[in-house]
Amino acid sequence: MDRSKDDLISNLPDCVIGGEIITRLPVADAARLQILSTRWRNIWRSSPLNLDLPVPIYYHDYKDIVSTILAAHPGPARRLKVDWPYDDGESYSRWLQSRAVTGLQELEIEPRYYSWWEGTVFQPPPPDKTRTLPEWPLFQFAPTLRVLKIGHHTCFPSVGSMAALRFPRLEVISFCGVDISEGALHGILAGCPVLRTLVLDDCTGFATVRINSPTITSFAISPSHSSRGFDYDHEEPRVWVTTSQVIIEDAPILEKLVLFRRLLDDTAEPFQFQLLVLSAPRVKVLGSLSSAIRKLEIGGTVLQRTVIMEKPLQMRTVKVLALEDADSIDVVSNYLKCFPCLEKLYIRASSQGYRSAAASYDKQNPIECLEHHLKMVTLDGYTGIRPHVKFAQFFVRNARSLELMKFRIFRNYPCHQPGRTKEWNEEDQRRQLQQARSMASRHLKFCFVRGARCCRHDVYCGHDFEDMSEYMHSSSRGDPFDQWFE
Repeated sequence: MDRSKDDLISNLPDCVIGGEIITRLPVADAARLQILSTRWRNIWRSSPLNLDLPVPIYYHDYKDIVSTILAAHPGPARRLKVDWPYDDGESYSRWLQSRAVTGLQELEIEPRYYSWWEGTVFQPPPPDKTRTLPEWPLFQFAPTLRVLKIGHHTCFPSVGSMAALRFPRLEVISFCGVDISEGALHGILAGCPVLRTLVLDDCTGFATVRINSPTITSFAISPSHSSRGFDYDHEEPRVWVTTSQVIIEDAPILEKLVLFRRLLDDTAEPFQFQLLVLSAPRVKVLGSLSSAIRKLEIGGTVLQRTVIMEKPLQMRTVKVLALEDADSIDVVSNYLKCFPCLEKLYIRASSQGYRSAAASYDKQNPIECLEHHLKMVTLDGYTGIRPHVKFAQFFVRNARSLELMKFRIFRNYPCHQPGRTKEWNEEDQRRQLQQARSMASRHLKFCFVRGARCCRHDVYCGHDFEDMSEYMHSSSRGDPFDQWFE
């Protein structure tokens, strides 16, 4: 038997192997492919470079490795993600000026603090090191960039220098912990004619975000907490400008509108901001809507959590909704009336937990999504105490098309408090929930997911800013909230 006929990959032309396969592999794996075949020895060098290296324990070794890789590759480059050390801006500048990064398509700038230990004394970074992003890489790569990700407390260049910047191919912008002025932010957005995804996570420098884009399909924002303390210059204290207003003025094809937040600890004051959606007729994914939104206005109608509206707004395009601090059925019902075609509902209770339904479901005034469309409900922070069971039973009893209920149980939830069992019993929970099962929901399945995270941290967001942008941009992931229950 001629085994060479089974090697279908080697039968592919070099432009496919290098341009479509090797360039998508991590650089270490791509380099190892050279041992598979003599024909492949030069393919890595001729393939667009994909350099994504996390920093090891010793930075000096890392610097040598990155420099060696860039010196060995003639370019062009597809992706560059290397850490930018505060104490070594010179090396980073040399890397960005290398021939290997010609035609760069994806740039991820992630500054890091590199400190050292002397006994038990922690040495902070030198106070005189700049954290301002240089302008020239943005201008150098602007014609070819498709993805731009900047993270970890970087100061963006001034609005004046950004006025002439244009990104004709840029599809993804993800800023995490970036300090950027309102003028610079809106100037960049205006210079992106094909932008599809925008993520602003814990950024400062702008009070208002205005979205006017005929191409954007996904937008996620986590307004910065007002008490963030990342300014190490104690001699010249700085007042951080935080976001107080998000306005979707005109986004005709926006499908994902995600609002998430980070709470530093249990004592932190929640931020407050306004969300005004003037024109976004195709939104399919919305949330998380919470008490942090001081004013929520969609299409000229103000949505109120606790006030029953006689003629509620109806957004029939929304299929996925996430709610936070929605601890009562009354609050949830008010939202459900506004989204009659809802199919997936995520609910996260407040720190007080879920409360059972105050009144039975009024069949004379049915809620359309409960009667016809709602297929999945997830409860985050579920502990199985009686009010939580009653809360869940409302959906088991009344959602006629319900197919799946998911429950996230925290591994570290306190079980010594009154009313809480000392040991979680999944079968007992299933039995209690099935008591409310109606004929319409007889095929309903229950799924219990145990989570280790603290219930006060990272509400409805990924582990880092890269995860969120990937979930938002990926066309195969229509639901960015589902990552919490994978």
